[in-house]
Amino acid sequence: MAAHVAVKSAPLPRLEELAELERKWIEALLKRDRETLDHLLAENFLVFTPTGKLNKGQCLDQMSSSDLVLESIVNEDAVVRDYGVEAIVSGIVKLKGRYKGVDLTGRYAYRCSQARLDSEESSRILIADVKVIP
Repeated sequence: MAAHVAVKSAPLPRLEELAELERKWIEALLKRDRETLDHLLAENFLVFTPTGKLNKGQCLDQMSSSDLVLESIVNEDAVVRDYGVEAIVSGIVKLKGRYKGVDLTGRYAYRCSQARLDSEESSRILIADVKVIP
């Protein structure tokens, strides 16, 4: 398993917090760590993938299912843009894995929105958008 996030731009402590959130998310995906994913994702989390839209519950179910096998996710050239309350992380991921026997290996463009919610001390992932790069 491999997880790597390289980051460019924004004030250092906040930037490091946001990059760490990305790293934790990738690690949790690779380990099928439902508890960590549940903590990292906002209650109203949505992800848009090439196969459709998933809410938090659906995402947690799919990520912890034996149908999904993720061998590696390498984040290439992630860029973090901090807008205060919300931050956007975008980049390219190189993924190696399968879903229900179908090979998912390839490069994907993604955009992820992170924010601190209410009185929470750390940011959560609000929305992710993933597209295949042909």
